[in-house]
Parts: sequence; C-alpha cells; structure tokens
Amino acid sequence: MKILVVTQYYFPEIGAASKRLTELSRLWKKQGHEVHVFTAIPNYPQGRIYAGYEENKSFVEEIEGITVFRNSVDLGGVGSKFSRIKSYLTFIINSYKNIKNLPNDYDVVITSTGPVFLGFMGQYISKRKKTPNILEFRDITFKSLKATQYTNDIIINLIKKLELYFCKKAKHIITVTETYKNILVDNGIEVEKVSTIPNGYLFNESSDENFNTNSIASILETINNERKKGKKIIGYFGTLGVSQKVEEVVEQFSKSNKYSVLIIGNGAREKKITELAKNSSSIHVFESISSKEVQYLYSQVDFNLIKILNDPAFSGTIPSKLFEVIGNKGVPLYIGPKGDAQEIICSINDYLYYEDINSMFHFLEKSSLEELDNEQLKRRGKEILLSMYDREKHAEKYLEVMKRVK
Repeated sequence: MKILVVTQYYFPEIGAASKRLTELSRLWKKQGHEVHVFTAIPNYPQGRIYAGYEENKSFVEEIEGITVFRNSVDLGGVGSKFSRIKSYLTFIINSYKNIKNLPNDYDVVITSTGPVFLGFMGQYISKRKKTPNILEFRDITFKSLKATQYTNDIIINLIKKLELYFCKKAKHIITVTETYKNILVDNGIEVEKVSTIPNGYLFNESSDENFNTNSIASILETINNERKKGKKIIGYFGTLGVSQKVEEVVEQFSKSNKYSVLIIGNGAREKKITELAKNSSSIHVFESISSKEVQYLYSQVDFNLIKILNDPAFSGTIPSKLFEVIGNKGVPLYIGPKGDAQEIICSINDYLYYEDINSMFHFLEKSSLEELDNEQLKRRGKEILLSMYDREKHAEKYLEVMKRVK
C-alpha cells in the first residue's frame, strides 16, 4: 500500500506523538509499504527549530526510506500558549499551500490529532486526493480542556463539535484507549467505526551494556552516594510543568530519610523546583539529558515516578512514559486517576499506584517497598507489554484496518 501520514510531530522530535508515528511508519516501511509523512519543521518540545532545519522552509527529505514533506512553522516565541497556537495554525496554513506537491495515488490517509485543527487538513487531503481518511485520536481535546479547569464553555463546545464533525467525515477512527473510544460512542459515533490501537513499546535486541555513561557520570555518582546512605532512589524524568506539580514531590520528600528523589527535565516550574531543592539533601535536580541517557537511567533508579493530573477526564490517559520505563527495565510508580493506566500498574503490583502524592509519601514512609522483588516486577511488566502493548503487533493491526477501508 501507499500510505500518507499527516501529523504535526515526527522524528527527530521527541515525545509520545512523534515516537508513535515514527515507529509505526518505520514498521510499515519495513514490511514493504510505501510511506509518506506530511509534517512540520521539527521544533517540539522546546519551541525552537532543530539544528539542520534553521531555514524553516518547506521542503522534502528522505529519512530511512520514508519520504517526509516538511512544512514551515512560525513559532513567535518559546513556551507560551500563544506560541503553541501560532505554531499549530501556521503549520496548517503553510500545509494547505503544499498539498499540491503530494502525489494523487495514496491508498489511505492517516490523520493523527492533536492539535485538533489537523482534522481539517486530513479531511481536505482525503477529499482532494479521493482517498479514505483514518482519523487518529491520541487525546479527546474537549474532555482534556474541562479537566484542566478551562472555563470557556463556548470554546469547549466548539472543540467538541469539531472533533465529532471530523469523526463523522472520516472513513474510520482510531483511539489510543478504550476509554476514548467509549467517549466518542457515547457522543453518537457508531461503535463499528472506531478501533482502539494503544500506545506501546517497540522491542529490539539492542543492549545498554556498551552504553557510554561518561556524560551522566555525575548523576550516577549521586545515585551511588545516596544508596550508600541506605536510601531508595525515586527518579522523575519528564516535564516540569504546571499540571505535573512536581514541586509537591520536592516538598514531601525533602526531609525523607528513606528515599532520595532524582529530578531531570524542563518546563515552566523548573526554576521553582530547583530553588526548592537547594534546601534539601534528599532532592537532586539535574539539567535535561538525551532520551538515550534517560532510557539508561530508568533501570538505574529503584522506582520511576509518573505523575498526571488526578481528574476523571484523564482516566483514559496512558502516559507513554509508562511503556518506556517498563521497556527499559525500570519499575514505575504512578500517581493519577483510576482508569486505564492504573489498571496496567496494578496488574504489576497494587503498591505501585497512588491517587495523590500525600498518600504515596505517607505509605512509603511508614511502610517499605523493600519487600518487593524489583526483578520480578520488571519481568511482570515486560510480560504485559509483550502481550498487549507490543508496537509491532499494533502496526499489524493498523494495516488490517487500512486494508479494510482502502
């Protein structure tokens, strides 16, 4: 088949969206299909154009045998909501200008949202190229807006109408969780029209035995020193934003005698977290490192903290970091709402899930996770990934959907 993937995010960008579409595209290419990607000049998550793309001009490149159509973006600043919206909208506008450069013989178009505006792009390409459109939802935006205390009901209802409109126009719909599928069905979308293909992990035979640790020597030294004090190490590697509230972790564990917390990441609260940590010998904050280095550290700490907003609207969210931690021989600790992610965590061990930082801290301080066999937890986690969240199996399932609709 000849497949067109429409996505705002793609390699070399990092993050769940880019990783999902990049790995699926590579797997389809590996199976002999011709894959094209229609995407933006890479700039996420820092809001800065990546090295090698500084001219920020629309062009076509080939990456690992995949033809990638790049469209310019106007960032207008770093880190603000306005800059993100500006990036989304200019990507859409510039993309419309470049649709004429796409071939006319695709068998299927896959449009991955968000941003939600990308639904316009997929629908337009599908109509112009007379090709069926598969619409992928990695999030249900109108539900997420409510959960983050966004109070403009007019905007929320408009987004809801848009998302449902795109669903009705699409040939088929893919959601990343069953919860998201149920939300769409409850809002009038035919159940037969929706399939669930979750996020997952791509297993390979590469080993970290020959990984060069020189660049993270100071981090490994800190881990070793804290272990000599008899402490367990909790790692938080990720976004230091408003919704994550990682400062709560700092405040709770700053005086812990049993645990030390290693924090690596960036975001809006980075400076505040660094300042809070200065007064504690149990909290260690380091600057961002590469994804390969983070993947190595997952197995070097005792537990990896994954934290999302505890709101029912996020019950269908499964953080991709959960798969990354387990796939890289780490043990997750999860704080968030009951739902899809909680069920995965509890199928490994109930003691790895908490609804909030307070309950987790008080349990860990009065109890001990030393009785848990980390190696057994890792084996159980891998079993779950292989049985239900293997990216190669997901690529096959996606192809089955494509064959049905093309």
